Amino acid sequence: MSNHVDLDHFLANNIALTPAERVKMKAILAESYSYAGHLASRITTLRMELERTHREHRRVSANIHKATLVLAPARALPAEILSEIFFWVAMDGEPQRRHRPRGPPPWRLGLVCRYWRNIALALPVLWSRFSVGGHETRARPPSDRQQHAFVAQAEQLARSGRSPLFVSFTWSKDSVDTTISLMGMLMEHSGRWKEFAFYAIHDVDTFFAFLRPISGRLSTVENLRCSCYHPLNSPVDLFSDVPRLAELDFMVERNDIEMPWHRVTKCYMEGLLEEHLPSLELAHNLVELFLNVQPPDFLDPEPDTITLPRLRTLFVLETVVLRFFTTPELQRLHLTSGDLDLAAEFFKRSQCQLDILALSEEERREEGMIISEFVDLLRYMPRLKVLIITGQTRLSEHPEGNRSYDHDLNSLFTAMKIDGPESSALVPQLSTFFFGLDQNVFMDQTFQTMICSRRGPLTRVVVEMTSKEYFSVGDWEGADPTIEWMEYSEIQDVQYSYFYR
Repeated sequence: MSNHVDLDHFLANNIALTPAERVKMKAILAESYSYAGHLASRITTLRMELERTHREHRRVSANIHKATLVLAPARALPAEILSEIFFWVAMDGEPQRRHRPRGPPPWRLGLVCRYWRNIALALPVLWSRFSVGGHETRARPPSDRQQHAFVAQAEQLARSGRSPLFVSFTWSKDSVDTTISLMGMLMEHSGRWKEFAFYAIHDVDTFFAFLRPISGRLSTVENLRCSCYHPLNSPVDLFSDVPRLAELDFMVERNDIEMPWHRVTKCYMEGLLEEHLPSLELAHNLVELFLNVQPPDFLDPEPDTITLPRLRTLFVLETVVLRFFTTPELQRLHLTSGDLDLAAEFFKRSQCQLDILALSEEERREEGMIISEFVDLLRYMPRLKVLIITGQTRLSEHPEGNRSYDHDLNSLFTAMKIDGPESSALVPQLSTFFFGLDQNVFMDQTFQTMICSRRGPLTRVVVEMTSKEYFSVGDWEGADPTIEWMEYSEIQDVQYSYFYR
């Protein structure tokens, strides 16, 4: 329509149209229908053109992005990121423990291209890990290989710059002159050692005599790993003066090696507990303790206990060892299902407030855990936030050798049920619950009822995967539980992550 026609005055009254006005109105309708069709056609055409324009714009934008990537130096991995990758390649495979030297230094990383080589050479920490002895020296190498090993280690030391060194020695009956020379070279740099690990498995007196020059020169050592299961003819005081020592792995049968126990804050122990007790009595600054020890064969009815006033984390593989300790500040505890009555005495004595408890079924035990003892034990943990229960280790290669038990868990779940604001339920502040027993936890309603009663504080429930086939949402009486499912090994990994940091 070329001109706008004002029809409002026709709508302002109820006067009937004259014949001439009717003819005019029909003409306006016909022209308007025609023009509306033309506009609709134009709209369709413009929409198609707009879509084509959008597609072309996206294509051009993609080309701009690709061209920018091609021209930008970030097309190659930035040196900072590549350095981080190199660093983790050089680490071992135990993220839950502190990193150990593993194998040869990353020589091959520098063989990929010049760019990689320059980055590797510019990262001294990559070359700071040394492992001498062990499998690579079981047979006497030819003289040219001896020379190559010596030159390679000297070059690695040069590339390490002034970085702290992580050193590991293995002393065995197969140790040869090359091994001794390589160890001697590193001992000249003992003032730079940050971590020192040694494995003495033969002629240990000769080994410690060989190490005598480093005495008093370990001023930067923070982590020490000691493995020596052979008796010594006389005590060793090489490590009595290590001013920065904080973490100690102490794997000895007899307590013949003196340590500055008052400095140690984190300790892993193997061997005979009765040999270690005098040392632990001096370890007043311990914060984390991991005991993989053999308790005495004959227990005193009332043994003397050692107080560890600052201990926050305790990991034991045999609950009976708790008889020897008092830990008023303990927050995290791992124990096993045997001798839970002794654990109750430990809590009475320590008066500690746990945040995290991990309970594993004791290995090689003929019967399962006594649930009533576990229920009684939980009464000492009103502030518990995390509870992890796992069964015995599963052997995926030989599943026929796995052992599982059908525990009567009704009493446990009933005692954990919250009935109301004044409820006397166990662990009322529990927020995370891992159930890792090889048992159908949905056999009856007690588990569901307990979980539903805790929908407020309990925010995470993880159940071992074997129970998933018995799970039905319809059994939860209108509740909307969020159950996570994990394999047994995954639950174990999570358990260790709470303790190995």
